[in-house]
Amino acid sequence: MYDDTSYQLERFITVPNSTVYGLVDIVSCDEYRCLYVADSPDKCVHRLDLENHDTRWEVEDELSSLSVNPDHNVLVTCRAAGKIKEFSSYGELLREIVLAFEVVNPLHAVQLRSGELVVCHGHPADDVHRVCMMTVPRSSCRRCPPCLHDDCVTVILPTMSTVSAR
Repeated sequence: MYDDTSYQLERFITVPNSTVYGLVDIVSCDEYRCLYVADSPDKCVHRLDLENHDTRWEVEDELSSLSVNPDHNVLVTCRAAGKIKEFSSYGELLREIVLAFEVVNPLHAVQLRSGELVVCHGHPADDVHRVCMMTVPRSSCRRCPPCLHDDCVTVILPTMSTVSAR
């Protein structure tokens, strides 16, 4: 970890029971003062608190990326399954969103305060590479409606996105 002003290294973080090459993403949550680390080979998320205590939970699908939504829950993008899974801070599966078939190879998703999702999708071999904004029902397991072309932006290879609070 680095100091956010001086950029000086303060300490190392160790993720127990993981391999360095399997960790694919890391996000932080100010509300719960913790880090979440995506472990793709083990198909799990590690939650590390300030004392470096590790809690982990299974995702049951290959992970691509993580984000923390406005409700302080963890969004897990599962590329191969074409899903976004929302977990509580302690790993309770709150809902599973099955993306529309044209959202090929989702790589990252962030949720806006309005509830809409911004999803980056498309690998180099895919015909379509886009960033889409979509409305998602709030129920526990729903299929996402198709991406409307007016709500999408074609880019070369979108892999991650972020949203400003402004």
